[in-house]
Amino acid sequence: TVDLDFRRDLRLGLRLRGEGLDPKAWKGYFSWLEGVEGPLRSVCLDLKGPVERLEGPVTVQAPRVTLWGEELTDLRASARLRGSAPLSLRASGLWQRAPFDGKGEVDPRTASVKLQGAFRSLDLSRLAVRFPDLKPLGAQGAVSGSLEIAGPAKRLVFTVRTAPADLSILWGESREPLGRVETHLDLSGGVLRLRSFSGQIRGARVRGSGELLGLGSSGTTLALAGRVEGVDLSR
Repeated sequence: TVDLDFRRDLRLGLRLRGEGLDPKAWKGYFSWLEGVEGPLRSVCLDLKGPVERLEGPVTVQAPRVTLWGEELTDLRASARLRGSAPLSLRASGLWQRAPFDGKGEVDPRTASVKLQGAFRSLDLSRLAVRFPDLKPLGAQGAVSGSLEIAGPAKRLVFTVRTAPADLSILWGESREPLGRVETHLDLSGGVLRLRSFSGQIRGARVRGSGELLGLGSSGTTLALAGRVEGVDLSR
């Protein structure tokens, strides 16, 4: 339903319940849909106020949608428009089959994002599907941790911190166990910066940092630096 009030400045009351909506058709009206691709199973709006400063709640559900280039499934999101101020957002769903949830703000005027959240039980073998450059590592195991997303929508920085986890990687022809691995990394464009990592390998403690350049291109390069403590040369 739509209510118009012409008594003073033009004010609008918009109540919308829809299914199977295409975000592309609504971006001209709601700039906060920028970066969203794929049909939305259900959308509910209850907005009021001056046409240029609408306020109110918005809820969205989608079985499969692409958000800022990343495919999400079972997405459930709720937001509150606050006129010209950044809208507040809460969301949950699955990324690479791992559950996530988060909250933060999206500024439609600058198309910038600031979100914080957490993910659980991310299967590392799924990352090789999303990032084929990581396939030679043959990483196995599951990790949980925190996630931050910040920046303009076209230059987002993803910052990840993982909790200690027991993993393994390919080492020549064999598989090497890694104990209590922790990482702090960020991903932006084609650069993955490993701010810090630590773990245990064959009883020794490993710490370091590095970066992976050209992620997603044919010229990927890896650079690592670190130190090893407590090496048992008899192993």
